[in-house]
Amino acid sequence: MLALSSPPISVLALLHGLHDIKLSKKQLNLGAHNALRAQRISRAKYWVSTHDEVKRAGGLVNRFLKRKIWTIEDALKEEEREKGRIDGDSPLADLRDVQFANLESGESLLLA
Repeated sequence: MLALSSPPISVLALLHGLHDIKLSKKQLNLGAHNALRAQRISRAKYWVSTHDEVKRAGGLVNRFLKRKIWTIEDALKEEEREKGRIDGDSPLADLRDVQFANLESGESLLLA
C-alpha cells in the first residue's frame, strides 16, 4: 500500500516491540519477525521498540504468560536459517540507515 500511494507516503517512525508475548495461546505482541517485515515495508527512519521492558506478572496471569525475548540480531539469524541468505550482502544491509531506540515507560524521543 505504501509503495502504491499517490502522493507518496514516507514513514518517520515505526513503533514496534521485539518480544514475542503470548497469553495462553493468544498472541499479544507479534515480536521481532513481524517487526522486521513492518520495517522493510515502511522503511521508517526511526524504529522505536515499545513494551519490551521486563514486567512482573503475578497471580493467575503469570501462569499463562509466555515471553520470548528477541533482539534484531536473533531475528535476522532465525530468518536466515529459515530462508537462507537472500544475497551476498549483510543481513543488516536493509537496516543500516534505521535509527533504533528502545524506550521504557516514561521515556521520550524527539524525532527529527
